Amino acid sequence: MIFISLFFCATIGLIGISGLFLNKSNLIQVLVSFEVVVLSIILCLSFLSEINISVYPVVLSILVTVTSAAEVAIGLILIVLYHKINGSISSKFYIQL
Repeated sequence: MIFISLFFCATIGLIGISGLFLNKSNLIQVLVSFEVVVLSIILCLSFLSEINISVYPVVLSILVTVTSAAEVAIGLILIVLYHKINGSISSKFYIQL
């Protein structure tokens, strides 16, 4: 049962990584794909804590969740400000950054 769960996590991670490489035209889709990758890592840590019967992977997954939430909040603020200044967030504009 645990191997099925880890396979599920790996599949979600591959979907997120493919989204990172295929959706470079929209910055919001890139951020969402990155969050899918981070969430798959958190799921893998949770399932590994079930195997080891330990608290450390759960604590690490909570820290990763808090860090990724702060990163997304800062990223969305920067995207909104950039959109207000330039009027668009397409890839040809953020390549200049």
